[in-house]
Amino acid sequence: MRRTLITLSLVVVTSAAFFAPAAPTSAGAATTDWPVKIFSTSTAATKVAAALSNPYVAGISARFSWARIEPSSGRYDWTPIDDAIAQARAAGKQAMIRVLAGTSTPSWVSSQVKTLTFSNQYLWGSSAAQATMPIPWDATFLTLWKRFVAAFGARYDGNATVYSAQIAGGGMTGEMTLPTDVQAWLRAGYTDAKYIGSWQTVIDAYRSAFPRTPINLDVTEPFGSLVKTNVAAPLASYATASGTKKAWIQCNCLRASMLGTMGPYRTIIRSVSSVTVVGYQMIGDAKTTQDLKDSFRVAVEDHVGYVEVYGSDVLDAGNQAALRYLATGGLS
Repeated sequence: MRRTLITLSLVVVTSAAFFAPAAPTSAGAATTDWPVKIFSTSTAATKVAAALSNPYVAGISARFSWARIEPSSGRYDWTPIDDAIAQARAAGKQAMIRVLAGTSTPSWVSSQVKTLTFSNQYLWGSSAAQATMPIPWDATFLTLWKRFVAAFGARYDGNATVYSAQIAGGGMTGEMTLPTDVQAWLRAGYTDAKYIGSWQTVIDAYRSAFPRTPINLDVTEPFGSLVKTNVAAPLASYATASGTKKAWIQCNCLRASMLGTMGPYRTIIRSVSSVTVVGYQMIGDAKTTQDLKDSFRVAVEDHVGYVEVYGSDVLDAGNQAALRYLATGGLS
């Protein structure tokens, strides 16, 4: 749902050793004790340490591309994720980690699955001239992505510094959003049922791979308001079904204009807040401190457990009172 330029905010990589030893699972790092956990997201690599030093920040939210982590079939370079976790641990904080498929899928995967290519006008604010992604319900894609998720979980499940592993795989980036050329998707066979089915497969893969570490699902409709779809609510229900490992539910849509309104995403967040942890990611950098505070009021009203806030807003000295308001759950 982000309308700002899509970037991968990674901690600086110091080496590229394949098959590096697994990160410790008994790290002593603990997140801050604030009622609402704030994670700095889209944070410039040179600013991560400063963001982690903020007393209201529980940790860093870092995104990584599948193409970077598995550059060739079965060969994994976990270095960027290991470095992000290590930096959070050193600061006594935690890390939310998310590996993106979609337009970040490795070429060795794209060469053997059905794909679609989209020009910039369909890419939700990306600066890329065009981008290619697998069709999410392609059986070979799902098999290869499940294999990756299994390896991902084998390495990081139970790591004390990992706050959560964010579910990704079916959309263009980390959410359920798809490039907005609706006719191209319809020609490729898109139906809500097919798209929901692909995400259910992905959710189940994360449940299996991360039995100990929390997982969270970013719910959105694939084409925004361009065409009516019914994907987000059914998948939120599936991900929080009783008798299964409940995923946390979030929406990457938090903004000031939501205050005083009750749209479909707030409705979903509130509907599942009684059965699982819920959260938000800011839709982008806040225009003003008041906009940031109003956005945080929405989050507090919706009983969130965590919010991803853009690093530029975390580091802005004028925003510290708003950050404290959020971290205390509206008590200060």
